[in-house]
Amino acid sequence: MPIPIALILAGLKLIPKLRKSKTAKVNVGVGAVITVLSQFGVDTSPELISAIFVIANFIMRMVTKKSLGEK
Repeated sequence: MPIPIALILAGLKLIPKLRKSKTAKVNVGVGAVITVLSQFGVDTSPELISAIFVIANFIMRMVTKKSLGEK
């Protein structure tokens, strides 16, 4: 099923704001670390990956003060 054009355009408008987002940066970093660890044979089960992202996002939610829409 193709993605609606309106959804794509809305996502494109968020790209400049995402560069200011600490949470987005942390999520990219966590994803990169998990990818590197999996290349070295560290267990990267879906449950472990989900748990790491949940913890990282929970911490970032406590740290961040502004929503993405306010930036």
